[in-house]
Amino acid sequence: MFLYLISSGCALLGFFIASYVRHKKTTQTHMVCPLRSNCQAVIQSQYSRFLGVPIELMGMFYYAFASVGYLLFFLNGDTVVTWFGQLVLALTAAAAFFSVYLIAIQTFALRQFCTWCLASAALSITIALLSAFSSWPLVDRFFESIGAYAALIPILYLVAMAVGLGSVILASFLVISFLRDFRVSESEMNLIHIVSQTIWISLGLTASFGLPMVIVNAESALASPDFLLQLGLFVIVALLTLTIFVVMLPRIFQISTGQEHEHAEGELHTLRKMVYAFGCVLVVTWLVFFILPHLPVALSFQQGVIAYLVLVALSIGGSQALEHGLT
Repeated sequence: MFLYLISSGCALLGFFIASYVRHKKTTQTHMVCPLRSNCQAVIQSQYSRFLGVPIELMGMFYYAFASVGYLLFFLNGDTVVTWFGQLVLALTAAAAFFSVYLIAIQTFALRQFCTWCLASAALSITIALLSAFSSWPLVDRFFESIGAYAALIPILYLVAMAVGLGSVILASFLVISFLRDFRVSESEMNLIHIVSQTIWISLGLTASFGLPMVIVNAESALASPDFLLQLGLFVIVALLTLTIFVVMLPRIFQISTGQEHEHAEGELHTLRKMVYAFGCVLVVTWLVFFILPHLPVALSFQQGVIAYLVLVALSIGGSQALEHGLT
């Protein structure tokens, strides 16, 4: 129970950090950055908003809610209604994964670090770890209640996958169109950024709705080739999304806008080839991920891997033919 009090205190500290960032951002005053990096570049970048909402406001809401929630758990956890406890845990898990995403943005896309943002991420992850050790009764109650939503969860899972597939196809179309001239403008990058955020949300929802289905049918799921294939495909989709939208496209934007970077001969041409190839593989991977559970014929793990690799090879060949045709 004492861990709940620590979690509440961490969330309160996180609220103050998010409030400090919000104040500095809105007043446009200098922010002290102990790591001697460029905090202003991070909090004023295009990545400082998620689907149009300032990230520090999202942080303030989460930390305030979590601080109150964990304090209630500490005072009398037995009386906290199940749905409220589950909501606190769900937001805690989402905040931790979102923090990892933001660290990746600072590392690969911005190549700048904000001390206060890293401190906030550390607090989010700490709260999640503390919850993992202290909230098993709530977790047990959550999985006991899944049966009441047994018919709804698979539908939500399919909707999340469909939205993700649609977002990936749209993003790939935009990337191919925008990179015809080997350049990405600020407005084009902002549009791609919004679509990529939809992909990340879809990935999160797919995992959130898929996990309960796996846990309820754990024995059969773990023995199923489809589950192993889907798990591998999910990881590949996440890595490709990270590589394209957090590493490669920001690099192209950096070059397009004349920002300081290590120049290499033919770098834009090479990057466009790689983005086209990775983008086509991403579409194919998500498409296979979507249709695999609905195939009329069951595939073994080896057959599924071979079929996927053939599709990947064809998609890469097609992407390079397209790229060559646009040159």
